[in-house]
Amino acid sequence: MMFTTRHYLNQRTNLDQTVPFNAAAGHKDFPQALLIPPGFYKGYIYNPKTQTEFYCALNCTQPGLYQIFIPLNEGANGSLANIYNFINASTPLGLASAVATLHAFGTADSNLSVPDRIAKLRNSPLSMQCGESASVFVSLAQAAGYEARLCAILTQDPPNYFNDGHMVAEAKVDGR
Repeated sequence: MMFTTRHYLNQRTNLDQTVPFNAAAGHKDFPQALLIPPGFYKGYIYNPKTQTEFYCALNCTQPGLYQIFIPLNEGANGSLANIYNFINASTPLGLASAVATLHAFGTADSNLSVPDRIAKLRNSPLSMQCGESASVFVSLAQAAGYEARLCAILTQDPPNYFNDGHMVAEAKVDGR
């Protein structure tokens, strides 16, 4: 039962939920993965005012982050999480925008491995610093087929072992 869906790519927009679901037209169920290919995915709508329900096809063809909100007792695979994040990484910008939207500066998730951070992104934003965020982006970019790498930017100040520079990620776009 999906109440609200949102798509992020530099701004928040509501998704059109009026397209009827049609498997014959290539509409499919959401995969159990963070990265999704562009397409139309099965959504379930319940209108409590009219007490009507129907399946719809959510248009996830644009690059970026899609958030699906599900009531707590309706979670996939018995999960109690009510937010499911999906990323259409058909462009590096869409992927970078999604990772930035799901990242808050902090250290609460610093102890997680990159695969564990990516798993957590399915239902939650991450609290991490620049290097950890860049590592998540590089791992997702490589999984999506892009050539990507980490880059360190150092300061000219004497090392203080805390704020000695910045970590960023690079991804090739159009071979550059």
